[in-house]
Amino acid sequence: MCSMLVSCGGDSISDIPPSAAQEKALSQVQKTADAAAYANVVQALYISYFGRPADPLGLANLEIALQKAGAPTQINALSDAYETNPAVKALVDSFGESTESQNLYAGGSVTAFVQAIYHNVLNRDPDPSGQAFWVSAIQGDKLTLGHAALSIMAGALQNSTAQGMADTLLIENRMSVAIYFTDQVVQLDGVSSYAGDGAAQTARAMLDGVTMTTSVSGFESTNVADTISQIISRL
Repeated sequence: MCSMLVSCGGDSISDIPPSAAQEKALSQVQKTADAAAYANVVQALYISYFGRPADPLGLANLEIALQKAGAPTQINALSDAYETNPAVKALVDSFGESTESQNLYAGGSVTAFVQAIYHNVLNRDPDPSGQAFWVSAIQGDKLTLGHAALSIMAGALQNSTAQGMADTLLIENRMSVAIYFTDQVVQLDGVSSYAGDGAAQTARAMLDGVTMTTSVSGFESTNVADTISQIISRL
């Protein structure tokens, strides 16, 4: 299963520019409505774990893989399916096994990892009890890194408190921007440009600027366009 994803094993999604054959496959995948239904959960995984929008090829490959796995198309249900669907488990865990994951988190503490995921998803530090819970679960092998990242986002979306409502708004804003960004990378012929650590970091910095009060339409028309222009101009 992991071999289907550019992010798995020794190669990161951001390490490999798509070949001509992959570009053609990407075009074909994007016409598959059933696979496209997984766009939201794929972006959720990228945002929570990598802090950036999905690259088009990674998005397409993971949509196909989730469809073949019979995975749910909702974030909370996907987190639940991790426990019962081996294919879903392998796909989620692949995020923690990728080169990009090693570049971002290798050598750091579990505490630093949890704090990074909180900033990716919620734009804030975890409260002490929450941090202790997630760190203990990871260190006790109750959660893999990929599942922890997905679970933190799923938990935030299920929180009905005032803080939970604010967190949900932030997540929805970041999801909207990420979806638009990936689509615009394709529209602006930037698929081959959105590769490598530099491009990933540029996109990560852009998404970090999205808050719960961000005007999504305004951000998309200015910040997204500027960011993609920067990425394309690197070549």
